[in-house]
Amino acid sequence: MAELIHLTPEEDAPECLARILAAEGKRDLRHTWVIFPGRRPFYYLNRHLAQLLNGAFLPPMEFTEDEFIEHLALSTGAIEGQRIETLDALSFLHQSLNELSGKGLLNPGDFQTFLRWGFRFINFFDELEEHLITVNAHALKNLEAQVLSFEDRIPRSIQSVLSQISLLMPRLRDRLLQARYYTRGMAYRAATEGIKSARPPDVKKIFWYIPYALSPSEEYILKQLWEGPPEIVVIYHEPGHLGVVKERPNVVSVLERLKGKSLPEAPVKTTPLRVYRAFSTHSEILTLREVLREEIDKNPARTAIVMLRTDVLPVLLSEVLEGVSVEYNITMGYPIAHFPPYSLIMAFIKVLETRQAGRFYIPALFNFLKHPYIKNLPLEKGGSFRAFVHALENVFIRKNLAFARPETLKDAGAKASSEINVEEQEALEIYQYLLGLLMHEKEQEDALAHTAETLERLFQFLLTKGEGKTHPFAEEFIGRVLDLFQRIRLSFMGNLPLRQEDRFFLLAHLLQSERVPFSGIPLAGLQVLGLLETRGIAFKNVYITDVNEGILPTAGEGGWLPPSIRKVLKLPLPEDTEKLQRFYFARLVNGADQVNIFYVDAPDKMRSPFVEEMILTRKLAGIEVKEKGVLFSTSTTSSPRESTAFKKTSAVLTALKNIQFHPTALDTYMKCPARFYFRYLLKLEEADTIEEDVEARDVGNIVHEALRTVFEPFVNKGFVTPEDIEKRRSVLPVIVREAMNREGLGPTDEDASAVREIIYHTLLQYLNRYLEIEKENAENKGIKIIALEKNIEVSFPLDANGNAVPVVGRVDRIDFFDGKVRIIDYKTGGSVDTPKRKGLKAPANREEAKHIIKSFQLPLYLYLGRCKEYFTDYNQADAGVILIKNVFKKPREVLKNVFSSSSKPSEIMENVFIPAMRLLIKEIIDESNPFIPDSSD
Repeated sequence: MAELIHLTPEEDAPECLARILAAEGKRDLRHTWVIFPGRRPFYYLNRHLAQLLNGAFLPPMEFTEDEFIEHLALSTGAIEGQRIETLDALSFLHQSLNELSGKGLLNPGDFQTFLRWGFRFINFFDELEEHLITVNAHALKNLEAQVLSFEDRIPRSIQSVLSQISLLMPRLRDRLLQARYYTRGMAYRAATEGIKSARPPDVKKIFWYIPYALSPSEEYILKQLWEGPPEIVVIYHEPGHLGVVKERPNVVSVLERLKGKSLPEAPVKTTPLRVYRAFSTHSEILTLREVLREEIDKNPARTAIVMLRTDVLPVLLSEVLEGVSVEYNITMGYPIAHFPPYSLIMAFIKVLETRQAGRFYIPALFNFLKHPYIKNLPLEKGGSFRAFVHALENVFIRKNLAFARPETLKDAGAKASSEINVEEQEALEIYQYLLGLLMHEKEQEDALAHTAETLERLFQFLLTKGEGKTHPFAEEFIGRVLDLFQRIRLSFMGNLPLRQEDRFFLLAHLLQSERVPFSGIPLAGLQVLGLLETRGIAFKNVYITDVNEGILPTAGEGGWLPPSIRKVLKLPLPEDTEKLQRFYFARLVNGADQVNIFYVDAPDKMRSPFVEEMILTRKLAGIEVKEKGVLFSTSTTSSPRESTAFKKTSAVLTALKNIQFHPTALDTYMKCPARFYFRYLLKLEEADTIEEDVEARDVGNIVHEALRTVFEPFVNKGFVTPEDIEKRRSVLPVIVREAMNREGLGPTDEDASAVREIIYHTLLQYLNRYLEIEKENAENKGIKIIALEKNIEVSFPLDANGNAVPVVGRVDRIDFFDGKVRIIDYKTGGSVDTPKRKGLKAPANREEAKHIIKSFQLPLYLYLGRCKEYFTDYNQADAGVILIKNVFKKPREVLKNVFSSSSKPSEIMENVFIPAMRLLIKEIIDESNPFIPDSSD
């Protein structure tokens, strides 16, 4: 016997089910089973039951879909043992590959290649099992044909596996079953076998909420249960129309076949929409804050913030939830990779990765010691470990070493301890303990479990020292990584001997997959959750963030297999994932009374097509859709942080009269006025430190010096020929070596010279490639060198009354290129801030300038170039940044220009850039305008 319950979008599945169960008048519901896709609806179901029954009751058996299938497989005897962890399943896959390598299957000698596809293969294995797919000879033949047609796009390792999957799949399944393990997919296949011969015991009635679709195994189980016993009640939702696309849930077609007739459609409800446009993720969250402040008192228990991205949770916590007056609960897990424990583990690993023959790379060591969890370790007699770290750094700065042996590290620690005059040796003991952990790790082959044990000792030490109390959420974060370390130590894969680089690669992958759940009361007040967690639940007021294309809908899983191969295997396609997301979004929106949608409007970001469909449908029906921009003020004069503003005293105003405005100073002020105040007026410079990467401190100077030497013979000598550049390339090794010597990076002792040789050969490679590019440019577009390393200073007028300030800049190179005067700046990084090319307008304040101008360097260089008459019209010129680190990438990644071919340089300079410079400089020297910290910097 079977029954259907058809819910409209605004009906709440847990509430509806509670009314049905309460109407039966029973308080013992243990022989009733309830199945939901996830755990969350059960909290609401039990609360509704308690209210309706007005007293104690024995709740029904509650299963998520996975739990129901697994229970069915075990209770009918179709499978036995225990469900395997993914990490252990990976170990079984590795063993199966090794066993089959003699039969032509991939020999997984490259362990990192295996890891890259191994985790996905486990999911692929489960998909095949859940969809009851057996790759027989006929299917394999079709699959091999598809693999061959895509051989240029599918990695060779995956081609090999797919072409012989009929060997690998049964071998992996048999190995798991022999060891009394099963995967999620294997449980689904087993449940279909078990339901043929036996019914689940101790159940009289099953309520199964199916939000959208059934997999083949679930559909088979439903068909078997349809005629009963036990009695089954299927509950499903109609989503209402998303927009121009009419989409009923896929489960409807299954139910119509089972009943032998069509099912009625629910009447469509069109929910009012308010759509908010923001210029960045941060402004999007601030706009949400302003809207929420006005409306949060309107039934907070039926209000939901639905977040489509988890990485913005910290901004939501700090900017929105801390300021609301109601309780809230966060159900989303947050990636551990965004929290301090992850960065500490990565710093620890970097020390070991950069170790050479027992010698430790000093910058990597200090990157580890300067991590907040380490440097802020409290000492019993007051203070922290930070003072010792700084003293130790000074010791190594004087030694000028790049690498050091353990005995050198210990001697330096004793020296640092004596210099800070620590009466007790606690700081030195902490340092020695940390060194001991690092030296405990082997450079040769070892088990990941050994590394997990070492890191477990590190974090236990931090908790013992009280670090869990000094950092917010530290205990939750550290507890999560400790749990991972324990799982690694108990796993099969964790005890497999691996090379050091393979161990660390696997550990990084596992950490990036971890989520930290936020603790809270599931039913308390405002709910913050993801789209999947809204399944079955109806909210009255909904706020949805990041509704942008690429986020909604997102690409489906299985991207390592082309859709045609998935089609051959009869697996879900990317368009099926899109349909599923469309359904959840439509049901959420149409089930609410009021919906607020937030998205980022930027040149590289567009509004979700789902929203476009909803807006179009409503407008065609004559329903108003309110579209609004950012709701919060960007004016610094109304900032709530004025209490931390630094006023312009007479001494500050005197210092401002003597300041020269250069690009870095303007950019610093634009990003954070307080930082400008500290750096250029108080002259507070950062202390000398040992950089994590020597390149960050020295390579820029070496590159500028080398390129000046390369091009110096061509200044004002006419067009440079390709032969000219080839001659300079031939002496580039000498030029780079001399540039390094002038920067104090010539060869010294053994420990210091190793990293310098790496820098030398790396720079030689990149500069050689850059000169190859310039050789092609000389031949195809023409290059004439006008000036190199030019210091320019001019007077910049502020108003018609003759008030002006000095502006200065040091230009790396001015040349005549491709018919225009070009001003060039060399950068050794892989990215740089340049002004927007689209939507340019004169900014009204500093905040707008930060998002529109981004950097004044290139516009200011153009202004200086015209003032010094290198050109007379901005239309005759351009400015750009050469990114040396990108010379092996596409040309557009190497040269970043201010103007595009469609730009109007003179109009943009006169109406946007120069007014923006004037705006900022006036604000800087205005004595009534204080220096205020910018929290986003």
